[in-house]
Amino acid sequence: MEDTGKSEFGVRMTASPAGPATALQAVGNLEEEFSGGGVVERDFPLTGVPLLGSFYFQYTSGRNLSTQLDHHVQTVLVLPGFPDQGKIELGMTENGNDADYYFKVRHFLADNSRIRRFSRGLDIGQGRNIEIPIERPTGNFIFVLSGFQLSYRGDDHHIDEIGITESDGKVRVRLNDKNDDDSFVFRLFYAYVPRDLIAQLGTARGDGDSDAGGGASMPIPAGTAVIRGFNMDFRSTDHHIRNIGVVTDNRKVEVFFGDKNGDDTYDWVVQWAILAA
Repeated sequence: MEDTGKSEFGVRMTASPAGPATALQAVGNLEEEFSGGGVVERDFPLTGVPLLGSFYFQYTSGRNLSTQLDHHVQTVLVLPGFPDQGKIELGMTENGNDADYYFKVRHFLADNSRIRRFSRGLDIGQGRNIEIPIERPTGNFIFVLSGFQLSYRGDDHHIDEIGITESDGKVRVRLNDKNDDDSFVFRLFYAYVPRDLIAQLGTARGDGDSDAGGGASMPIPAGTAVIRGFNMDFRSTDHHIRNIGVVTDNRKVEVFFGDKNGDDTYDWVVQWAILAA
């Protein structure tokens, strides 16, 4: 594998010859959809391995996206094929489950028998972050997220940092407020994709010294982009949350992490992959 160094997009990428094409079907909604509060369940035609392309949640008032609302958070989840095959659970909820939010989530269903699908059931973390070994196949495979659940145990909280990142068969999970002492539960759905089915790999990142609060973006190469990992960490302290998301679309990755004022800076990382055509 050749390390191509820093590209025109300002991110480090690796390149290898593209392998056999994988049949892909886009599933999910990048248009307007509103929850009415609580975890929502939608139909999800699971005809391949789901690879997470984008997720975005924003607290709102009815169908008015311009209303500036923020809340505590108890759970953020994107769970394809759960609780049953053919369904997906989605949500950004607080205690009481009555806060309305807007959401958009997109998966790509990859139809290739060499892609391996895994899950890790509910587990408990404590403090700022935990690192766990995960099941992985032997050979040259790349970790890609399919879905996740991150939930404070007990009461809802402010958020200082949230994320799931993978390195060398270990996953680091983060969900914390400023005290770094709260326990949380997490669930992981993920896939390992053969390296020859991926055209390019990269890691986009930004920091609170250069990015405006609330939202940030960085160009990535054209193609079908999926999320390998993400992490957002406020620079100052914890906050109420208005929106959380990672959206890969139109040759860029966009990261959203802010309260209703949208003026708090944060560090962020998104690990991405472009699937071979």
